[in-house]
Amino acid sequence: CKASGRNLSVGEYKHLNSSNNKLKHKHLPSAFGDLATLEILNLNGNRLTALPETFGCLKNITVLNLKNKLSYLPQVICQLPELFELNLSGNKIVSLPKRLSQLKILKVLSLNSNNLTTLPSELFCLTNIEELNLCRNQLTLIPDDVEKLKGLRVLQLCHNKIKTLPEKISSCSKLLHLCITGNLLTKLPRSIGALEHLRELLVNKNQLETLPRGIGSLKNLSVLECSRNHLVNFPLNIRNCSLLTSVDLSFNHLRTFPMGLCSGLSLCQLDISKNILSKLPPNIGEIHTLQCLNLSENRFTGECPKHLYRLHRLIHLDLSYNSIQTIPEGISSLKRVQVLVLQGNRLTEFPLELHHVRAVQVLDLSDNQIGRVPLEIRELKDLNLSNNQSFLFPVKVCDLRSLEKLKICHRRGIKLTTLPKTLSKLRCLRELDF
Repeated sequence: CKASGRNLSVGEYKHLNSSNNKLKHKHLPSAFGDLATLEILNLNGNRLTALPETFGCLKNITVLNLKNKLSYLPQVICQLPELFELNLSGNKIVSLPKRLSQLKILKVLSLNSNNLTTLPSELFCLTNIEELNLCRNQLTLIPDDVEKLKGLRVLQLCHNKIKTLPEKISSCSKLLHLCITGNLLTKLPRSIGALEHLRELLVNKNQLETLPRGIGSLKNLSVLECSRNHLVNFPLNIRNCSLLTSVDLSFNHLRTFPMGLCSGLSLCQLDISKNILSKLPPNIGEIHTLQCLNLSENRFTGECPKHLYRLHRLIHLDLSYNSIQTIPEGISSLKRVQVLVLQGNRLTEFPLELHHVRAVQVLDLSDNQIGRVPLEIRELKDLNLSNNQSFLFPVKVCDLRSLEKLKICHRRGIKLTTLPKTLSKLRCLRELDF
């Protein structure tokens, strides 16, 4: 139990931390209410199932953390007029009291990881709320009353059972962050484009087949995550979101590359892995700001898509688990690539063109059909050649003086019986798996 303030009597403490002490209700005496000057109270990680009535005397409390074993929200909390931040996450709360509306100046409310199935109208009387966390409950809908929370900036609804969002969510025009990951949404409200200040929209793990055109009106959008949905197309007017820096479209059903991402954006990270792409458009090279691109587990065959080689700022490129057989000379134009993942393709020879990609530090060529390995990439630090055709130690590897990690094991259980004496030249080697 820790308290901070001046070294005076208990009644003058301003900050009390009594977290993780296995406290039960009987351990909080009625005299607890005498801590009249207390402003910040942390009771997280205890075993409280209730609070003493005198708790309501703590009139100066501004921050209260109560992650315990509460099955209901104690009414006495509603008597704390200065309460600014209330954390009730990780309890077993099934309902909220009507008196909740008395917390007039509350700005941050965390109710994640409880057992809420519905939200009372009183919750939406807290019109000063700026951050509301309702993740990991049993909610099936968000009422139209959400429109009353006009000052809301952060709304967390992930991992519930929500099937629809109300159109009136557009009234929460100050929203900066909206997370609806892990629900049962089949569509987003058409009015979502009215959230003009929205910066982050996370809708992973739903059942979305398309996104509304209103997405293109989110002029301040920076992060868009739509992985693990059923998307078959992507709105062209996403190109209007000029501040977009990160997009995750992995685990969807996209057959064509989203053309709206190819121009006018500030895109730095794009994950479009685990879709059904078989080719890339020429104008993918117009994403001049792109640094990280994940195209793994698609349907690229034959030659590595040559249009990639116009992405001169790429640092991380993942093409694993496609059916690529050759790497053309143009890859040498990717002068900044530091991480190159070609695992699980159909390469039969070591791509000599990689010798010209001088910045590569991490190279994964595992699970291919490569025999001979003539390596000359001097800055390489991490090399994975596992599960290829060669059962001999690639002697050329010993010239890679910067190498720190080397994997050359075989899935078939075949082990190398000898290592070359020149292995001692790898002074920086920290990890060897053979």
